[in-house]
Amino acid sequence: MQYIFAAIALIAFIHIPEQFFTITIKEPPDENFGIGGKSISEIKRAYRP
Repeated sequence: MQYIFAAIALIAFIHIPEQFFTITIKEPPDENFGIGGKSISEIKRAYRP
């Protein structure tokens, strides 16, 4: 979601018409990204709201 807000701000800042602006999002798989020595998969499994 944060990508969408950043894209909207960028469009407004550089005055590109929306129909000419494209954004693609490619996120790494959870097991390929980590924080504090734990993969995102491990963090999600342990998370208790």
